[in-house]
Order: sequence, then C-alpha cells, then structure tokens
Amino acid sequence: NRKKTHPRTSGKQQRRRSRKCRGERPAIRFTPFAWSKLLFLRDCGSTEVSGFGINAKNDLLLIEDVRLVNQQCTSASVQFSDAAAQQLLEAAAPDRMRDEQSGCIWIHTHPGDCALPSDADEETFARCLQSVHWAVMFIIAANGDTYARLQFNLGPGCSRRLHVEVDYSAEFRQTEFAAWRSEYTDNVEVIDPLQASLDRHGRLRRGFDPNFGNGLQDPQVRAAVSSEWLAHCDAE
Repeated sequence: NRKKTHPRTSGKQQRRRSRKCRGERPAIRFTPFAWSKLLFLRDCGSTEVSGFGINAKNDLLLIEDVRLVNQQCTSASVQFSDAAAQQLLEAAAPDRMRDEQSGCIWIHTHPGDCALPSDADEETFARCLQSVHWAVMFIIAANGDTYARLQFNLGPGCSRRLHVEVDYSAEFRQTEFAAWRSEYTDNVEVIDPLQASLDRHGRLRRGFDPNFGNGLQDPQVRAAVSSEWLAHCDAE
C-alpha cells in the first residue's frame, strides 16, 4: 500500500532531498588580519610552512591570528614537535582550554597548485588529534586553492569538510610585515632533502651532513631521499 500511495522518487530527487537534510556546509573564517598574515607567510619562501590558527574566544571557527612553531621544512614536507605546538596553544589561549573548546586548528601551505592533503599531512593531523577533542586541518596552495576539514575525536568520531571565508565584518588591524618576517625567520628552517641522513627513527635527519655522500651508500637513506623528491615533484 505504501508503494501505491507514495510513488518512488527519482535518484536526482533523493539526492536533492538528502542535501537539504544535511544542511549547509559550515565554514572556517579568517579575519582580514589573519588572512593577510597567512598569505605573507605562504609567500616568504618556496617550501611548505606550518602554524596554528588562534580562534576567537566566542567563535571557535573564526581565526584571528596565525602563529608559527619551530619547524623544519622542505618543498614537500614540514616537521615540528608536538610539545612546541601544545605550548603555543596554551600560551595563546590560557583561558580557553576548557573541555568544550580544547581543539586545535592546524594550518599549513603547499608550494604547488594542489591543496589536497598528502599521506604525510594525514599522519601529522592524526598526531594533532591525540590530545584534543576536535581539530581542523587547513591547507592553502600557492595558487590560492584551499582545503579545510573539521575532525572530532570524541565518541565514534566524525569529520566534515568546511567552506573557507574571509570575514570582512571583523576589525581591520594594521599589518605587521616586519614582525611577520621576523617570526618566519625565527621559526622556519629550510632543509635540502639531499643534505640529510637517517635518524634513529628511520626518518631523514634535518641539517647539513658532511658525510652525505657516504650516506647514499645506505639503501634506507636512498629510499628516504627518493620519497622526499617524489613528493617534491608532485608538489611542483
């Protein structure tokens, strides 16, 4: 009887209805100050650069500032310590580390034209989720393409893509190019993957290695260098 009184809707109608049920996709928003700083940091060099978004006290998805941590960067990867990230978040928002707000917004750039996360990005993002209830991964590429995903770490967990917007209703703070350049210089170490050897974890050791030529005799070193440069070619 139900089939007779309620004719079957087409697949296109069902998809339209399901989109209405899901509602509009939420957005992560940047103030003009935070957005201009992010673009400045992205264009400071030819490598990836990574930082964390400082959100508004009463709006968790409104980014008011972008702060860098000490990091080692190549054109296809970025490394930073979890302790440095935690110290930054606690120092930036000491009164906001309550249960309902214990999250982090990881922001980094891609020097290529693709903003989609790599396997290394997913591994880093999973580490960011270990001690927080929710987190956002935001990526901006050199051509302006963006990617944003909100991930919850409570219960069964879930994730959702986010729109990206610049909130021009927020206050227009004065740009601070000299301070931004100093922050970049103090925190970002640019690494050539060919000038590296392996550390005790099997990862490329950052920094110049005078014995690099000898290190290439090690097949593990060769494999790690090849992996970095394959990722570099993908980014380019």
